[in-house]
Amino acid sequence: PEMMEIARFLAGSKMMPSHLQGDEASTFSVMLAARSLDVPMWAAFQQIIVLDGGKVGMSATLMQALVVRAGHNLYVVDVSDGVATVRAERPRIGLDGSGSALVTFSIDEAVKAELLVRTADGALRARSKLNANIKKPWEKYTDDMLAWRAIGRAARRYFPDVLMGMVHTPDELGADTDEEGNPIHVDSVRMDVDEEVT
Repeated sequence: PEMMEIARFLAGSKMMPSHLQGDEASTFSVMLAARSLDVPMWAAFQQIIVLDGGKVGMSATLMQALVVRAGHNLYVVDVSDGVATVRAERPRIGLDGSGSALVTFSIDEAVKAELLVRTADGALRARSKLNANIKKPWEKYTDDMLAWRAIGRAARRYFPDVLMGMVHTPDELGADTDEEGNPIHVDSVRMDVDEEVT
């Protein structure tokens, strides 16, 4: 009952992310997720997203933090030539069981997932659906977004036990995100999750 009262109070706060404002049930759900993941509640409000249809996702930054906290390694090795490469390290992973695996995410994959559009002149664009003049992070911070997608892919592939079932990042669920992959708002969510993450 105390948590429900706190959720009711917080859902009315302008300090809450827009996807939780006025939504007591989702605020309460994120509070429960924070408890099950043993993360600070305020961090959970900023980095966990609840969408219509029961989909729950977390930012790649939180995924990485949980992996590191669990005693494993997950870090960016390189971002160049339109490809982000990250290294995942934990016992007995990798094709040879060495405990290390490389995971990539490329511009071509971002275009295929419709995160970016390649124009006729070869330029890459990602614009707001509400205002075509507003550049989205995939256009402004392409290398960072590639890195976060690669981290999300590696976390999903090699650390599902650490993520406790929350394996989708907000942009994989269709939410607008900032340059760190954290949800901004969910006004235009597409519920068709990328095939690679289902």
